[in-house]
Amino acid sequence: MVISVLGAGMIGEALMSGLLHGGHKPDDLLFTTRRADRAQQLTTKYGVKAVTSPGGTTISAIRELENRGVHTAVLAAIDAAHDRAAELGKQHDN
Repeated sequence: MVISVLGAGMIGEALMSGLLHGGHKPDDLLFTTRRADRAQQLTTKYGVKAVTSPGGTTISAIRELENRGVHTAVLAAIDAAHDRAAELGKQHDN
């Protein structure tokens, strides 16, 4: 089974690292990125398959995600998880 992740920024790279740390093999992972130099960097650093298609399907999908505010939604999700963890910590301390 191949796991594909659209995007290889900070979150994508964190996912990649976590999947590798969790026992997935580099050959099981495929990451897309906007830039050929980033694809090469990830391949060199982690041994994973990273692809790019400037002006093609990958960049079209990434642009659509950006247009729909995915970055903002991910940040809000992280904030919500942080806030809930703080609440749970306070409950545990009592």
